[in-house]
Amino acid sequence: MEPLPPAALPYRYNVAQVQGLLLRAERVELTAPWPAPRRLRQLMRYLKFYRLLFREAPPPTPPSAGPARRRAATGAGPPAEPELHLVIDGPLSVLESATRYGLELAQFFPALLLWEPPWRLEAELRLGRSQSRAQSPARLCVEPHPWLRSHYPDHGQWIPADVLRFVAAFNAGASPWRAAAAEALLALPDNRCLVPDFEFRRPGAAPVYLEHLAYPDAAAVAARLEQIAAAGRRDYLLACRAVPSVKALGQPPGLLTFRRSLLPGPVREALQRLPP
Repeated sequence: MEPLPPAALPYRYNVAQVQGLLLRAERVELTAPWPAPRRLRQLMRYLKFYRLLFREAPPPTPPSAGPARRRAATGAGPPAEPELHLVIDGPLSVLESATRYGLELAQFFPALLLWEPPWRLEAELRLGRSQSRAQSPARLCVEPHPWLRSHYPDHGQWIPADVLRFVAAFNAGASPWRAAAAEALLALPDNRCLVPDFEFRRPGAAPVYLEHLAYPDAAAVAARLEQIAAAGRRDYLLACRAVPSVKALGQPPGLLTFRRSLLPGPVREALQRLPP
């Protein structure tokens, strides 16, 4: 370990308390006012770097919300301020590599602390040795607090090393397509968006985007493909490992599967098959 100044110890301890609880999470929800593009891209890059399964959903209207908020939520009043609402799968909902996934969720939490307030994290926890679904889940609620401070450096729109490695490998091959780390967030209705990992361009053609799902889940893959189709986007590819549950989906348009890791060759072939 690197030397830790005594003044930093209480902050690391408090963060570690939350991280330890997230190891027992079944579901995590993050709600915040719609952030600036730089902060949103930063958060999405951390979610992708730690390979977390997440999806956007309309923000809930709590029972304590005022009448104006409830009228806006039902369309009977002026529109409410846009909010970001992310649902992140917890390690207890993942069938494969749950321990590793839990550690990655815990490591994501300090990245959330880089955000400006207000935001709110809520998680359903299964505590105790049995972690049985028959028992009532505990609930963790976390909001910005002076004694919660991230120890991660704030690098802004930081790009993970594995993304840079894929881009370099792709561009080293002979192809009219050139790859880059995606900067765009593609807006969809209902305060939702698509968050690609890579952007591909060739002369005289519009860009094509690719999103990589590190933990393939058939339900998540099907929902994302439905979301892409409903948006009418033919310029968006989804890539994930070909686990049995994903194979059962067949070969729907826009889905690229691979055995172990995402390689440039199959991506080039998928790009060539796209309609002009």
